[in-house]
Amino acid sequence: MIFIRGDTHGEESQFTEQAMPGEKSWTSEDILLIAGDFGCVFQGEDRYLSERNKLNALAKKPYRILFVDGNHEGFPFLMAYPEEIQYGAPVRKIRENIFWLQRGYIYDIEGQSVFVMGGAHSMDKAFRTKYFEVCGEKIWFEEELPSKEEYQRAIANLREHNMEVDYIVTHTAPRTIIPRLIHAAPDMTDAELTGFLDWVYHEVKFKKWYFGHFHEDIEINDQMIACFKQIHRIV
Repeated sequence: MIFIRGDTHGEESQFTEQAMPGEKSWTSEDILLIAGDFGCVFQGEDRYLSERNKLNALAKKPYRILFVDGNHEGFPFLMAYPEEIQYGAPVRKIRENIFWLQRGYIYDIEGQSVFVMGGAHSMDKAFRTKYFEVCGEKIWFEEELPSKEEYQRAIANLREHNMEVDYIVTHTAPRTIIPRLIHAAPDMTDAELTGFLDWVYHEVKFKKWYFGHFHEDIEINDQMIACFKQIHRIV
């Protein structure tokens, strides 16, 4: 089965039966998909033993953990992990059962086509320091928003799939959806990404779209679902 939820922000307590009812019964046949802000790779496990211990604890889980990147991820450290092909497209292998699904690819997961596009603007950036070698809990990374190459990759892969997938998983939401979550206009710093997702929303045929970022569990409509702590079963 594929289960999906939103932001875990590096909290090991979010991967428990208490946080996710039914988690104790999940097996190697099950997958947990996180819609961004996995957060367990943030300051680099080579320098922070607590981060390594956290990843090692999650590596003991019988199920697989797949995640789309959010804005609160340690991108330079994520990129240091080895790349391999899983589910028909490139991933970064964090542990034997933990994989980062990279921006703009379409993955074949349990027979379902899943388009992913991570990244988002840090809404609390004013209270954070831009990352430059020195780490800390209150930092932000320039790579939090997609590059030109990642947008081009996404468009090419969607067109190759005839603009149709089963599921879409992102961190933030299309621009026209955001006011229904925060009751305000989207941040213009995020306009390129949310505008791109708006294009996807109107041009791509899909069954369901799951996204995190807003720390809400809301079904916007029959297709658009904001995820946080509620666990959704896809298949």
